[in-house]
Amino acid sequence: MPAYHSSLMDPDTKLIGNMALLPIRSQFKGPAPRETKDTDIVDEAIYYFKANVFFKNYEIKNEADRTLIYITLYISECLKKLQKWWTCFVKRQFMNKSLSGPGQ
Repeated sequence: MPAYHSSLMDPDTKLIGNMALLPIRSQFKGPAPRETKDTDIVDEAIYYFKANVFFKNYEIKNEADRTLIYITLYISECLKKLQKWWTCFVKRQFMNKSLSGPGQ
């Protein structure tokens, strides 16, 4: 089963530091062009996250793949932080729960 690669690389895509400056869907104006297609690089990274995260070696075919890898790593770091937060939240809820003693 091959890894999923980005399909958003065009010949006229700007490059910044070996990464592609790809359009994103946003309401704010920034350095990246506005997205006119249905999916952008963030949607693509979320969609292929589960499939791509299990690969030990990932062949980088173009600069859009490198951007996809960085967004995938960012998503995994966010999930790690959420997991730690959720564990602390559940522990706090368990400690705050008042349990009735025997005979009450």
